[in-house]
Amino acid sequence: MIPTLPPCEYPADLTNVALGKPTSQSSTKKKKDGGPEKAVDGNKDSDLKKGNSCTFTDREYQPRWEVDLEQSFDIYEVVITNRQDCCVQRIKNAEIRVADSENFEENPVCGMMILGKMAKSETITIRCGSETPRRGRYVSIQLIDRGRNLNLCEVEDMAR
Repeated sequence: MIPTLPPCEYPADLTNVALGKPTSQSSTKKKKDGGPEKAVDGNKDSDLKKGNSCTFTDREYQPRWEVDLEQSFDIYEVVITNRQDCCVQRIKNAEIRVADSENFEENPVCGMMILGKMAKSETITIRCGSETPRRGRYVSIQLIDRGRNLNLCEVEDMAR
């Protein structure tokens, strides 16, 4: 018999602490109006053109997006609304980091890398740990070992 672990139990009162907070990204594609702030505007429309609410970086090696929560929170999960009108796979091989360093590379990874079928989903939920949240002020999303554009239609940092 294989031992199983009990399911994670998160507090019921989690809130999105990223809404309207300062953001940055490694680049912004000219003429696409895909600035980093679009991922924290509260609009979860996953159609880049119709919704006018998705980020859009240049095609580059390991593009990155980041939000400054302006203070540290206990982050339990990060919920990403992925682009669906095309290019759903652009989020594949993304890694999320959460901690207090302004240099995102110094911050530990939260949860698992976005791989396989998960990369095609409209809503992607990455749990930072089972019952033990990741504490941090900065949350970043970066494509690892990829030369692509990064599109994010909404990023919710669920905390308490």
